[in-house]
Formats: sequence, C-alpha cells, structure tokens
Amino acid sequence: MSLDGDVGPKFSINVSEQKITCVSPYILDVLYKTVYSAPWSLERLVKEILEKLKHFDKVSKARAEGEAALTETALRWKHTILQLLCHRFHRFLKYSAKAPDLLHYIKYSVSYLENRQTYRDVELFALHIMMMQTDCKFIRSLSGPTREKQILFAESELLARYIMYTMARLIKLRGVDDIPDIMNIILEIYPHPIQWSNTTLSFFPEPLNK
Repeated sequence: MSLDGDVGPKFSINVSEQKITCVSPYILDVLYKTVYSAPWSLERLVKEILEKLKHFDKVSKARAEGEAALTETALRWKHTILQLLCHRFHRFLKYSAKAPDLLHYIKYSVSYLENRQTYRDVELFALHIMMMQTDCKFIRSLSGPTREKQILFAESELLARYIMYTMARLIKLRGVDDIPDIMNIILEIYPHPIQWSNTTLSFFPEPLNK
C-alpha cells in the first residue's frame, strides 16, 4: 500500500479496483500499532501523510472552482488519511512541531467538501486539532503571512465557536502580550457575529470578552 497518486490505495497483490477502493479499519489499526512500536522516528511518515492531505485539500478548492475534481476513489483515500490522523495518530500530532499549523491542511476541505462522511471526519479532525493546542503559536498561525483564505470557517459556526474556546484557553494559560492584532484574528474566523451568553463571556479573557 502506498500514498502515490490520486487514485487511492495501491496493493502489492493483483486485485480489481472494483473490489478494493479503500483501506479497512483492521489494516489501519495494524499500521498505527506497528508505527508506534517502531524504534525509529515518525516524522517522515507523518510528513508524507500531511503533504498528501494538503494536496487533496487544494484539489477540493480546485473542484469548487471548476478546475478539477476528486474521483470517488480519491475521496475514499482522503477519508482513509483522515481516519489515520484523527483517530490513530492524534497522540503523535499533539507533540509535533506541526501542531500549531495543522488547520491549514484542511482549510479548503471545510468549505468545499460535499461528501457528508468525509466532511464529518474533516470537522472532527479540526476539533481535535484545536483541543490538542498548548501554545500561543496556534493563535499566531491563524493570521500568518502565508494565509490564503480570508475567512477561516465561513461555513461552520461550530468550528468558529471551538476556535474561540481554544483561543480563550490559550490566552488564559499563556497570556496575550506576544500576539499582535488579536482583534483582526477574531474578525477573520467567522463572517457573522457569534452570540454568547453572559456566563460564557465572564470566563473569556480580554479581549475576547468584548
């Protein structure tokens, strides 16, 4: 099995594509258990998986603009990668140097994916990304110079709310002194005002409670 190409999993045995179009959960479990018990670094493997995820993310954008399309098999392959990252490699990603920037690997998928099951995996992965954050580098990454998408979660109020929770938690833990333009970051998360109860706002640090 390999990550080459956009047509989905490749197997060493000669099996018809109509019979195998995705990787079974059993194989994924064996893979992640083998990887975690291996005496070598996981950086190269995870880097390859993340690069493939970013590629599919850009293809999702191109499809929405009428330039290209994800085939059904490639969509299943993207689902397989999300299953690996969200449910099996989550522990490794939490302590990875790439953790603060992980949302940028799925920013277009949140907006343009039409397959409901794969979208739910993308949304769940985004929630896991936010919950694993422990450093204010995550907040700074939301408004970095390489950012291409003007509004991060224009289509998902759920993710916009969770990112506000995450920012509030990080600011309370780490402070806000070294984070420039915090108000601009807030305005770039969701295009509409988010309504909060007074009780919730009382737990938010400044300037999020304004």
